[in-house]
Amino acid sequence: MIRQATDEDWDQISEVSKRSGYEDYINHEGKSYLKWGEVLVYEDRTIGGFSKIEYLDDGSAWLSGLRVHPAYWRRGIGTKLTEASIELALEHNCTSARMLINDENEASLNLSLKLGFRIIESFYFLDGIPVLDRFKTSETNYYGLLNRGWKFTKNKGPVLSSVRGDTNARWAVYRGDSDTAQILQKSDEPLEFTGSGYTCISSSINLNTILEKHLDLEFTFAHVLEKKIK
Repeated sequence: MIRQATDEDWDQISEVSKRSGYEDYINHEGKSYLKWGEVLVYEDRTIGGFSKIEYLDDGSAWLSGLRVHPAYWRRGIGTKLTEASIELALEHNCTSARMLINDENEASLNLSLKLGFRIIESFYFLDGIPVLDRFKTSETNYYGLLNRGWKFTKNKGPVLSSVRGDTNARWAVYRGDSDTAQILQKSDEPLEFTGSGYTCISSSINLNTILEKHLDLEFTFAHVLEKKIK
């Protein structure tokens, strides 16, 4: 049975996350993980897996946190949770579903592709955020994906560009929630990084030595996948 999680499910959800091989942000956030979006659990006497769905302002559903307890592996639980999430997204009139998957997570990538998702963009991830005091809002609109706190949503507004001139030849950076930032395009102009937080950069941009030394060694490269559902 698949149902919506309650606060009383937290201990089992935390245990599933640990046993599935993850000791990551979900357990670091604790029970507050259940406070936004909707968490679905697969239950067969005990909770054998869970996933999360959130609704973004571009009319899409963001799927994340898919975890299955090892005792429930190879039973199609991940497929059932993903399909249930898509059904829920349709009920909320979402037109597409998206997710972010680490390039090394072959099992999740294969599952998503099998379910009809396709890779629409890939990103490198860097530690720290760019120093933005040299940037201003550009009149140029960017209609690609932008990262807002690990959720990639379609942008419909202007981006930040270098005050020195042409946005087509300079760094263009978006700064989002929780000190996140994203490099959209670049030139040879140096870019400084500072503080805690993270930056993502499109894989279409060649990494120079400045960027390479800031690569996040734990989460270096990942894909955004999307499925049109309506």
